[in-house]
Amino acid sequence: MNRPGDTQSVLDTHALHTRGALVTRVLLLLAVLTALIAVLAACGEASDTKELHVASSGTPQMKAAAALYAVALTRAGTPATTDGAPTGDDARLLDAIAAGDIDLFPAFTGDVLTDLTPSPPALTGDELQAQVSRSLPQGVAIGDPTGAARTDPRGLGQDLVPVYRSAELDKPALAALSRIAGDLSTEDLDALGDRVAAGEDPRSVAADWLSTHASA
Repeated sequence: MNRPGDTQSVLDTHALHTRGALVTRVLLLLAVLTALIAVLAACGEASDTKELHVASSGTPQMKAAAALYAVALTRAGTPATTDGAPTGDDARLLDAIAAGDIDLFPAFTGDVLTDLTPSPPALTGDELQAQVSRSLPQGVAIGDPTGAARTDPRGLGQDLVPVYRSAELDKPALAALSRIAGDLSTEDLDALGDRVAAGEDPRSVAADWLSTHASA
């Protein structure tokens, strides 16, 4: 015959086991919910990642330059592609970037200034860069000029630069563009353009160049 104290002890032990099992279930449920939230957050971040569109005028040199920027940006953690991006002259591309239809395109500074300013003054170097920057639509900027240049009969300097939507590029992306600026020469751009004109894929051409230049 069980004494009252023995019965109470059994009841207490059962209650402890019950509470322990309940705590275990709650902890397991919390762990599952935490893992689920992490998965959903990761999926949300992945779906929110925007692939930047890099356009060009469509010439072999500009296709190569656009591919250089797209590949370098992607390697720097900012996904970018030339696929599906429109082609056209700088005036059309300026309209497209101002409207948010594209995010970046390569251009020569003198050509950009001519499209933005009627009868632009004959400028070169830093003065030209500053004048182009002042003339661009709000939210659009130019990156560091490359060593790829060409002669302009109007007396304007002609350095290749990336024209981009400033809100779309973070510091690593801008650093990737600057590394290209430090290494790309006129001879490089011509050679890359020749390969594209011969039928090679611009992104493959760009990847080859970046593997030995620009630390990208």
